[in-house]
Amino acid sequence: MTQFLRLSMKWPELIKKWEVLETYYGHRKYLSYKYNVLTLSIIAVTFVEHISSLITGLITVKKDSTEIMKHYCVTRFPQVFMHVEFEVWIGFLVLMINMVACHTFAFVDQLVIMFCIGLDEFFDDFNKRIGQERRQKLQPREWRTFRTDYTRLCNLVASVDKCVCHLLFSSFAMHLFTICIELHHSMLLSADREERSHIIFSFIIAGGQACALCFFTVRVHDKSREPLNILYAVPSISYCQEVEIFLLQILKNHVVLTGGHLFSMTRRFLLTIVGTMLSYEVLLLQLRILTAGKATVGDG
Repeated sequence: MTQFLRLSMKWPELIKKWEVLETYYGHRKYLSYKYNVLTLSIIAVTFVEHISSLITGLITVKKDSTEIMKHYCVTRFPQVFMHVEFEVWIGFLVLMINMVACHTFAFVDQLVIMFCIGLDEFFDDFNKRIGQERRQKLQPREWRTFRTDYTRLCNLVASVDKCVCHLLFSSFAMHLFTICIELHHSMLLSADREERSHIIFSFIIAGGQACALCFFTVRVHDKSREPLNILYAVPSISYCQEVEIFLLQILKNHVVLTGGHLFSMTRRFLLTIVGTMLSYEVLLLQLRILTAGKATVGDG
């Protein structure tokens, strides 16, 4: 919530820059449709996953009906009820805070992805324009115009990153933490079929949301590098100093969204994270095998 308040202070300036570029590039025909589909999808998935978690927790509570809520809250939120004695109103308050927190994190994903989709549309339009005219004989002033347009896009990406980098860091860290927790739970073979089913369902949802966030944020960096392929193929009749400067600008500028300015959302970074998570999974398997072996020896 604090980060949203910080974003609200920077929002008027960011929207002015966004509107200037949108006026220059024109109205995106299907952008509002994409935003509506994204919003409905994220809200529906988050709501279903939260209700599934609630129902699974209530089903797996092995207590009398009069004590279901108490034992559910105590077992689900031990960090609260280890320090506070359970009361019905406190239980309802904790459940409401939990629901708001889940939807707040979902809204973070939605907001970041919406920015990425908008930036992706701008870069697509720019790449199409420069791709259509690369076979023609362009004058240096025309290449300078392309380079100026690209600079506008880079500045907008930097402005967006300045506003949402901390939100992106929080969202990415939470997704990473959730996936690791789900992997850990998957190694604990629960006797309850409902709980196993929820673990699998929750892991699919968490993995899908993390993949969507990574896919759209990485595309911003990929789209910013696409003009390189076009500039490398410029015919000699159109090649000039402006093309060379444009090439150097793309190679030197690191147009990318970051997580709190600590890491850049690129394919190389994501491959590193995936490799780390696979190592974590292998470690869990080894620990499980070692624990099972010790238990077998002890029984013998």
